[in-house]
Amino acid sequence: MEIQHFFHEKHLMLLRHGKTTDDQKNICGICARSDIEAPFYACDLCGYYLHKSCAELPRLLNHFFHPSHPLKLYTRNYKNYHCHSCHRPLSNPPYFYCAECNFKMHVECAMMPPISYTEVEQKEIIQHFSHQHLLPLVEIDNKDEIDCWGCQSTICSGDRAYGCTNCEYFLHESCAKLPREIQHPYHRCHGLLALQIMHFQFQCKLCTKSYEIAFTFKCEKCRLQLCVKCSAMRGTIKYIAHVHCVTSEIIKALTRDLRDVELKTLGEDIWKSAQDAAKLEEEQDNSLLTLKDVINALTVTELDLLMAFYKWDNASSKNKGRLEKSPQSKLRDEDVNRILELSCFTNVEFKKFFDELRAYFNHNQRRLELNSSDLRLKIKLVKGYKVPFTLAPVLKTLLGNCGDVSSWSESTKEWKSIVYYILCLVLKRMSITKVGDITRNLLQEWYFHLRFVEFCKFKIGFALAHLERLVRAFLGLEAKRLEDEIPTMLNRKMAKLQQEMEDVKSKLKKCEEYNEGSCAKSDFMNKCLNEASELRWNNAYEGLFTDPQGASPDYDLWESGMNIS
Repeated sequence: MEIQHFFHEKHLMLLRHGKTTDDQKNICGICARSDIEAPFYACDLCGYYLHKSCAELPRLLNHFFHPSHPLKLYTRNYKNYHCHSCHRPLSNPPYFYCAECNFKMHVECAMMPPISYTEVEQKEIIQHFSHQHLLPLVEIDNKDEIDCWGCQSTICSGDRAYGCTNCEYFLHESCAKLPREIQHPYHRCHGLLALQIMHFQFQCKLCTKSYEIAFTFKCEKCRLQLCVKCSAMRGTIKYIAHVHCVTSEIIKALTRDLRDVELKTLGEDIWKSAQDAAKLEEEQDNSLLTLKDVINALTVTELDLLMAFYKWDNASSKNKGRLEKSPQSKLRDEDVNRILELSCFTNVEFKKFFDELRAYFNHNQRRLELNSSDLRLKIKLVKGYKVPFTLAPVLKTLLGNCGDVSSWSESTKEWKSIVYYILCLVLKRMSITKVGDITRNLLQEWYFHLRFVEFCKFKIGFALAHLERLVRAFLGLEAKRLEDEIPTMLNRKMAKLQQEMEDVKSKLKKCEEYNEGSCAKSDFMNKCLNEASELRWNNAYEGLFTDPQGASPDYDLWESGMNIS
């Protein structure tokens, strides 16, 4: 039997039932394996051989799991490719591939016949987008650990899961029923996050854990990715951890046993772990100096320079100066007018925005107020610099990543310590502020602090460049308010104005009816009108004594409601 194979069109290939013409091991031209045994197809002229099973594979395959385009048989050996059906690596060719969709399938998966579940017709069965076969709901009773392909966590014995035993593909019941799109409070800028299965390593933006071959909710615009567990977090996101993952750590923290406990918090202080917090509190108790003592140790020149930019209240106050998040500004009419101009923003306007920030910094009479509560904080020594113990982790991180940025300054250690305190204040404030919560006032404050630090000859180009990026993001988020927030506000305002307009029209109609005489006047009102016409141009005093003896009031009016004893 001879065939003309599409991978070898030069010559016909003969079906052989015996050995090859030489003693060497010949390699299959499709799968590249050397275990060719009869029956096989051979072209002795070219030394080209094919397994019979490989030769009979179709060049194009219409598969129900990828109905949009036919799949083409490929023999190239690419690394890091994964099958979209079983999600295991495509370690060796051949495989079926759709170049337009970058969709790939093992030959074994593509040629596998549909699986019948007649024996489990009473059980719940789903067709999941991540796997070609139907997945029945099963109860796991396993001695060996089985991992969920969605969240990469172990499916415990007794748990309900959807699974394909032929492919060893299992999903937690909750993972299998995840929505294809979600709106997450951590990602408000680009709308919905789409559920995908990633075949390459990715890092969750919230918990920072790395995953490989797992479900992720992803934004195609900003490339943000959340793992399955973090995607379920709603409302105020505080802990970057899953409760079931840190149960023991939480119990230890609540019982003050802080050994081997590390909880990161989002929106509060990401600079230190629980061990650091306990250590810093202990060091604070042993410290004698406060930030106020460091300021008092400045030279007269240094103190005058600090007071040229900053002021502080020496009075004791527990709440004054507390570092809090800036609430997102509410829209005003002037804000709407300003934001409407953002749609055509160019680099020129961007520079003008920075000119406004620069003018804020250069204002001769402007001095920012330092937190009075910070002045009472105990000092922690970090590589020779004295900063409040609450900012010590920030300074450690800064020095570890950027080195000593004050090396160009020839000032005293005390002065550098104060400047580092201000720089660390900005970095910490940035760490607890979401970009979506940044306000114009906050940008002015950060710009002021950073320009002061730069003025003191600190090398902080990295921080200034980051602030530029934050300003661009702020302007972009302001412009995005044109898509939803501002139209909603304007529609509400228009509806209110329309209601007011209807009220005005109703009142105007009553006036017209009154003037046209269609509204009947009572005898009392006619009397009032006559009095008005007669007395309109008189002084209120006139006629008071015209008939002092004869005129009498309506005593029913004057005595009504009075109780004189």
